[in-house]
Amino acid sequence: MPIGTGGLTSYIDVAQMTLYGFWIFFFGLIIYLRREDKREGYPLVSEYPDRVTVEGFPPTPAPKTFLLPHGGTEQAPRDRPEPPHPALAARPWFGAPLEPTGDPMLEAIGPGAYANRADTPERTYEGETRMAPLRVATAFFLEPTDPDPRGMTVIGADNATAGVVKEVWIDRTEPGIRYLEVALAGLGETVLLPASF
Repeated sequence: MPIGTGGLTSYIDVAQMTLYGFWIFFFGLIIYLRREDKREGYPLVSEYPDRVTVEGFPPTPAPKTFLLPHGGTEQAPRDRPEPPHPALAARPWFGAPLEPTGDPMLEAIGPGAYANRADTPERTYEGETRMAPLRVATAFFLEPTDPDPRGMTVIGADNATAGVVKEVWIDRTEPGIRYLEVALAGLGETVLLPASF
């Protein structure tokens, strides 16, 4: 018996074909997302960097150029070598944690670890610096019913006076106090005291 025009569904299981199409799409999505998440941190550090490249499947994607919001570009993955870290393995097997050989706060591992970011202040969508003292960010103010920390004495855990709060630094994107500018007692210098607690 001949099939009429447009009678595809009479001999094709549309639900099954839709399911197969979804599986193919989902598999492609997983591969795409795995490639994109390898733009940072891959290939992994190997104990044999001259012989083994640890990147797994799928391979690391080709570099992509991203336009930064306030000018400039950034490529990922980066083709910049990481600075060397003077450290020794804590145990004699591969993959053992690293221990600093000197001052842990200066060797960029363990408690002194940091992310390599651009050495420029973070900016708001409008292009202003994100962190600013109230004397500069004049559109912001402290709640009048809350205590004003300016003029308060900063005392350390050893009960010694560190200095006096000179100014309050706020976050323009997520309004809140982020730092207290403290004039150190007897030194004539000011430092920023994190106030994120």
